[in-house]
Amino acid sequence: MNQEENDLLQLCQSIVDTGQFSEEDARNLSEYINASPNVHDSWPGNLLIEPLQKVWEDGVIDSNELEALAELLVSIVQPDYSPFDQESNLHVQVGLKSGKDLPPVIQTNSLEGESFIPPEAFIKNDELKEALLDRTRNKSDLGFSSEDDLIKLQSKEEEKFKSNLQKVFDSINQPCIATETLQDLEEDLESIYDQQKKYRELMSKRTSMAEHVDGVLEGLFGDKDDLEHWSNYFDKKPPKDLVRKCAGKAYCQGSDEFNKQGDIYESEINFGIAKLMESDVKRITIESAKPKEPKATAKQVNYSLSLAPNLKEEYVKALGKKQISGLIEKLISLRERLKDQIDEIEDRVRFGPESHKIKDSGDFAQEYMISLINSEL
Repeated sequence: MNQEENDLLQLCQSIVDTGQFSEEDARNLSEYINASPNVHDSWPGNLLIEPLQKVWEDGVIDSNELEALAELLVSIVQPDYSPFDQESNLHVQVGLKSGKDLPPVIQTNSLEGESFIPPEAFIKNDELKEALLDRTRNKSDLGFSSEDDLIKLQSKEEEKFKSNLQKVFDSINQPCIATETLQDLEEDLESIYDQQKKYRELMSKRTSMAEHVDGVLEGLFGDKDDLEHWSNYFDKKPPKDLVRKCAGKAYCQGSDEFNKQGDIYESEINFGIAKLMESDVKRITIESAKPKEPKATAKQVNYSLSLAPNLKEEYVKALGKKQISGLIEKLISLRERLKDQIDEIEDRVRFGPESHKIKDSGDFAQEYMISLINSEL
């Protein structure tokens, strides 16, 4: 830690020691950071810039902004402090106008050839919760409601895979291919790899469905004393073909219901992480795109969005492969630094008072299957 960083930390400490936080304190912090550009990219200056910008940008100082800053200051000088478990001992004072003009909004620096992630790349705060839930639903959606539907999906993916692979082979086996064409073919192969992965995911889901159906048949038509025996659910023995069909449909319905529960919890976790990382992610810089740089792969896009949930998907998709590689590296480093706080958010959601209400997908499937079979008998 250099002298300027140490002096800023001491300023934070002296404010917390007073037990009061006012507009004048926010002004002193802003003016110190504006006069010390070397603290912009290092702790604790990089944590303070975004909140201080918000305080001064609209020209209005309110208690919510000061309280957020007060909590941040306490967390800087007291690393064990958690706003979820204890109250800040730093009380805000609103309305203590100094009569001075507002300080300039804190200016930020970026390295040559780099730029900060633009504001339009982020999902708006008032849309964030719903956007994260939609994104999670799209990712967890089973995509089929019966084995017949699954087979149709497999057939479509198989045809696309064969067709695209043949096109690549037809092109790549030609002589005297230009460099640009070969680069395009590399992208096509990357796309085919993603397609193959999707097909294997469908196969994995079909295997899981088959295992579930086999388990149902074994339970219903197994030992009479078993609680899962058909006599405990139906007035007469159902045909095995009917059970197989209904068990497959019920598996799909049960999985979807279970996923809906998980979607809500995952989106809540991502919302908490997005808010925690918000100011830091806005301070990340990315390299300028190189001429003819290939676009980011689907794998890179999905990984980036999992690391920084509040980034817009269309923005990340437009990045180049080298650009997004640098972004991913910085996001991994940021999440590692915030690991304890991220773990705390996950534990609070997963093991909170609402967690005991989660039902297993098998419980959902059992209920649906019994209902389907009874409607057919």
